[in-house]
Order: sequence, then structure tokens, then C-alpha cells
Amino acid sequence: MGSSSEDTLKRFAEHLQTQEGTSIRLSDGVLEYNRFFEIPGELSDLSGQKKRVLEVLQAIGNCKLGELTFDDVPGAELLSSEEWDSFFSSLLSSQSSSLEIFLECTLYSTVCTHVGAFVAKSSTLEGLWFGFPGNFRCRDRITMIPLSNAAVRALSEGLVQTKCLRKLSVFNKEGEMADVLTSAFTGDVRNTSVEYIIYREI
Repeated sequence: MGSSSEDTLKRFAEHLQTQEGTSIRLSDGVLEYNRFFEIPGELSDLSGQKKRVLEVLQAIGNCKLGELTFDDVPGAELLSSEEWDSFFSSLLSSQSSSLEIFLECTLYSTVCTHVGAFVAKSSTLEGLWFGFPGNFRCRDRITMIPLSNAAVRALSEGLVQTKCLRKLSVFNKEGEMADVLTSAFTGDVRNTSVEYIIYREI
């Protein structure tokens, strides 16, 4: 990474560190953080996009978060399973006192397996939102990629094992979350922490 990129990431990380209970939305081009990332041509190829996403996730994993929203993030699909695991592991060790995660549009199919493991282990995650709370612009694009069996299993196990999750919202397309919810909330071993559920078919 060049010195200008290092300086940019440092400024961004320092900004996040000053924000108590930071609310972060990762969306198209990480638009709200463009003032930190104004290096011409850096995102012109796939390797540049991936590097940027990794840099941003690294900075986010080291700050106190209140809310984290994943939307359609260019380059996110390029990250390996190990890289996503590393990011969610950093969230587990962050200093956040409480956290809510919003998974919008198609990206949540990409990260669901990792989110499931995070839900199971986190002691600070209080809210988990699948879909588009109030964001109908991506209704037709949500979850175009079906959840894999591994993702369904990871989410179900995470929801059963969590002790801190209080709020769960599911905007469900074509019933694909039905298996997750059935596994997590029925049977002898089930979730006992969730107090508030929103469920909507779209």
C-alpha cells in the first residue's frame, strides 16, 4: 500500500475512533466516506476495490460500533471466507457495548455464514435485521442468490446459541428464511433471547 493510501486509511480510522456508538453504512462506493478516499484511479480495477473494502473493514473492526449496515458494496464479493472471518472476529473483540447489524440487498447472502458464527459468539449484538428496513429501493434485488445449506445451518445455530440478541427483523423473499426461523424457534433446543420479531413476506 502506498504512503498516500496509508495516510488515508489512518485518517479514516482516527475519525471512526472518535465516534462513540458509531453508525456506519457500507453501500455503493462507501459514499459517505468518500472524503477519506479521494485517490484517483485507485478503484479502477478489482484488486483496488478489494483493497479498499479490506481497508475500510479493518478500520471499522477497530472502532466502537453502534450500528453497521451492509448494502451492495462493490468489491465485497471478492473477499475470501478467511477475510470475512477475520473481520467478524475483529468485531467480537471490539469495545462496542451494544451493536445492531443490518444486512440489506444481495450482500447478505455472501456474509450469512459468517454472520451466523458471529451471532453465536457475540456478547454485544442486540439487533439483527435481514432485508431493507424502510429501504424499498432494493426490494426487487434482495437476495437474488439463494442461501446455501451452510448459511442456513450457521444462521440457525447462531440464533439458537445467542444469549444477547433481543431484536430480529426478517424481510423474506420467496420463503428462503423459513428454514432458518423454523430451526431457530421451534423444537426442544431453540432461541430464548429474542423478545421482538418483525417478519414480512415480499
